[in-house]
Amino acid sequence: MKKIYFIYVIAIILVLNSCNNSNNLPTIGIVQISDDPILDVARLSAIQSLKEAGLIYDQNIKIKYVSAQSELSNIPLILKSFENDKVKAILTVGTPCMMSAANMITKIPVVFTVSFSPEQMSIKAPENLYGYYDPLNVMPILELIKKIDTSIHTIGIPYNPGEPNAEYSAKKLIREAGNNNFHVFTQAVSNSNVITQNVQYLINKNIDALLISADNTMYQGLTYVASLAAKNKIPIFVTEPSQADNGAAIGLGISYQNWGKLSGEMLAQIIKGDKINDNKIRAITDVELVVNKKLAQDQGLIIPQNIINKANKIITK
Repeated sequence: MKKIYFIYVIAIILVLNSCNNSNNLPTIGIVQISDDPILDVARLSAIQSLKEAGLIYDQNIKIKYVSAQSELSNIPLILKSFENDKVKAILTVGTPCMMSAANMITKIPVVFTVSFSPEQMSIKAPENLYGYYDPLNVMPILELIKKIDTSIHTIGIPYNPGEPNAEYSAKKLIREAGNNNFHVFTQAVSNSNVITQNVQYLINKNIDALLISADNTMYQGLTYVASLAAKNKIPIFVTEPSQADNGAAIGLGISYQNWGKLSGEMLAQIIKGDKINDNKIRAITDVELVVNKKLAQDQGLIIPQNIINKANKIITK
């Protein structure tokens, strides 16, 4: 039923596009892996960058946004519709969207954001692919865990192996955590319906903390995880700082707002016809620390004041 509904939505989009394109404004197609407030931050930040560059919706550009609704099979359908409509450029939000575009789109410029790089995902980057990626340096968050609480020795890592970004991130975390004397338990979480029982499985292993990274499924269900964490006094650490607003005690990683801003600036250059010959795919190295004092207390985590003093943002309620 969900698939039929989505195809129906695509059909409506195609009809609307035939009307919208009649004014000959260049159209930017945006595909996002899921409807998620955190991902929305990056997308809206990219659109703001376009506006600041003089590219304003309904004045000199059109923007067509479609969510894949967390269904990987929807992404090629969306990209095909963009291709049929001859959009000027495509912005992808999320690693699966970047991967599909890299494999499908050859003649339309594609800019990606909130994504790992093609190299990290073991695919060849086509000439028309641009964007900013997370190099995923996991050492800072592992070191932070040690600095906050030296009694944390066993870490639980739940992840969705169906998401290539989540699998890549989990494997890197497992390897580096093991190299730094952490004992790691992992648990596959195939969809949001099994998050609670699968996280409970990790809790039953007597873990000291939960660590989540680059996983859309886990992030969407983070409020449920937070409830279990509070009940069992197990702190949650994430590599996406905004998720400290959504259930994690500590977030250390790339700001999605800045990520979207940079990708939007690159997209604006392309729309304006500026050539980006060198360094088309760029790593973001700046990270931010967000501390949620209320959730940390709920999850039994005492954060030293010197760590709090380094935070870019502190959430107290």
